[in-house]
Amino acid sequence: MDLSIPIPKQTRTVGLTDCLSAFVTEESMEKCGYRCARCKREDNFTKQLTVQRFPQVLVIHLKRFKVDFTKREKLNTGVNIPLTVDMAPYAPYSKDASKSNANYELYGISHHSGSLSGGHYIADVKTTDGSWFRCNDSMISKIS
Repeated sequence: MDLSIPIPKQTRTVGLTDCLSAFVTEESMEKCGYRCARCKREDNFTKQLTVQRFPQVLVIHLKRFKVDFTKREKLNTGVNIPLTVDMAPYAPYSKDASKSNANYELYGISHHSGSLSGGHYIADVKTTDGSWFRCNDSMISKIS
């Protein structure tokens, strides 16, 4: 299972929990074309998503590229990623929400450097002994 979640557009650094909160409750602040079937009035909406079951491995994709009808941009907002994530708050109706399988330990990050028109992906990975390495094409270096 993977979650593709937005990064709130900010000038400051945000936490992963800010991104997860933006994912589970996203509100449209402008008219979106939705019309009430009863009164026919156009209105904005609120979307709410929850996790029903926790997978053994969870992949979180942060939407760093924003594309709309008129422009494309890369969001350079910094995101603090914790070494462990408790997903229980994002599954309030699930039987699994209180179980330990809602806790995930970070063991890899793939990140993009560059612009929309070009760039490069680099991976940081954790080994079984807890060391972290940066994998950059044919170069691998220890980072902690």
